[in-house]
Amino acid sequence: MSALTMKRAGALLAGVTAIVALTAGQANAAPTLGEKIAAKAKTQVGVKETGNNCNPYGPCQAWCADFVRWVWKKSGAKTSGTNSLAASFKSYGQANGTYRGRTGTPKVGDAVMFDWNNDGKIDHVSIVVKVGSTTIDTVGGNESGAVRHKTGSTAIKRSNPDIVGYTTAKAA
Repeated sequence: MSALTMKRAGALLAGVTAIVALTAGQANAAPTLGEKIAAKAKTQVGVKETGNNCNPYGPCQAWCADFVRWVWKKSGAKTSGTNSLAASFKSYGQANGTYRGRTGTPKVGDAVMFDWNNDGKIDHVSIVVKVGSTTIDTVGGNESGAVRHKTGSTAIKRSNPDIVGYTTAKAA
């Protein structure tokens, strides 16, 4: 083998080694805040309310926002500025520079806000646990009296006009 061929082979081997090391590092990378939020939310699927809106995430009241706030907090997110109203997640996002309107790109761990009554008011909030090209999978509290995972045939279309927008959590 000529010296030039040996030099090229050495450079190629160094490049392959760097790619393998980078890939291995990515596989062992710590989960992002969004991934922690999604994982924690999924552990709650199936939790049901007792009585009239009584739940483990806050007082006996409409509790979708209490659920999202609880998951964010348990996952290490800043929750000051959120409260028991779904609309507080839009305000939080606006105050922290992380709110994106309905045409924005959702991220795993985001709060997704809905106006189901089409009256200009946010009536529900859930957590994005998976982002597809045309749908999002969500986990939400106070959905028919329980924590529900909307996935597959029940996934939310990203074009759904009831979506108001998305807010990304900030680390605490």
